[in-house]
Amino acid sequence: MKRYRLIVWSMAVVLGATTAYAIHAWLRPTDIVILNAIGEPYEQVRAQSRSTLPPMTEWNFISLYVTRPAIFRFNDPIYGFTTPAAKFLTPGVEREGNVYDVTLSPQKETLPLDASMRVLIDLQNQFRRGGWRPILVSDSPPH
Repeated sequence: MKRYRLIVWSMAVVLGATTAYAIHAWLRPTDIVILNAIGEPYEQVRAQSRSTLPPMTEWNFISLYVTRPAIFRFNDPIYGFTTPAAKFLTPGVEREGNVYDVTLSPQKETLPLDASMRVLIDLQNQFRRGGWRPILVSDSPPH
């Protein structure tokens, strides 16, 4: 009988901890990674962002990524834009510690084609308002 109570109590503790973690993850706001300019120091990006980006060391500079879905905001005053939350987001960082690019997945979950097109059109409109201009239009014209 004592063994049975211990098993039930253990299961209740595990279930309670799992539920508490799920509620915490659900209530926590989405991470935001903010980059002001290409070439900005990585540690500055980390400081101005609300994210799970890890500190950079000499050993991990090529694998710096958020561990939760995150919004990417390029804060350039002219060419700035904001993406929807992405499941995968990692800044490319040189050995010296400066960000040279950002790679991200397009969304948190697989979207239907219509919803994906709305996301793409929104980004395209943000780019156009910011002064971005298409290149290689003879090979691949924008629509």
